[in-house]
Amino acid sequence: MKKIKYHAAKILPIALFLSLSSCHGTEDDLYPNNSERTDASRRMSVLEYPDIYEILKSEKVILEALNAWKEMLTYATHFSRREIGFFIYYRHSSNSYFIGEWVYGPLVPFTFGNEAYVNLGKPLFPYEVCAFYHCHPPYYGPDYRLTGASQEDENLAYKLDIPGFVFDYSYSSVWGTYDYETEADFPTTYVFGPRQRSPYKFY
Repeated sequence: MKKIKYHAAKILPIALFLSLSSCHGTEDDLYPNNSERTDASRRMSVLEYPDIYEILKSEKVILEALNAWKEMLTYATHFSRREIGFFIYYRHSSNSYFIGEWVYGPLVPFTFGNEAYVNLGKPLFPYEVCAFYHCHPPYYGPDYRLTGASQEDENLAYKLDIPGFVFDYSYSSVWGTYDYETEADFPTTYVFGPRQRSPYKFY
């Protein structure tokens, strides 16, 4: 699991460039055999998805994640907390991202055995989903909690076969007297799961 520190003030728009190449000759010249042409067409029709590090270069994705993080903090009290998350989609035709509907986890009290969580369900656009995101709230319960992706987060990423990232705090663990205010605007990004979605995954 890797973590990346993000500062909202340093996010810059990303310019994406597409390069086009051309070749001479017809499809019949390239694939005189019909079966070869069919196989080639099938290979070219496979959708490729951006990897998680390309996704994290998107200003739209990061700003939406920061907004969800700030919304999550409004629910964090010394008595309960909740997680918020969403799916991230990639539109191949326009080489752009769009964000799924925010999903709110339940308000969970700080008692032993009660962990905050969010159930994202199934992606609404199965051919365009490329990643998912959620954020971990402050912890005011007994003892402490570890930061970064949980085992459940990892399991979900590999079950869906898409990468995930979570906003959390920079220390390896947090506790009741942790200085949460210092990182209120500057969460740390933890990346987990596969690096990118497989083009052969179907939902």
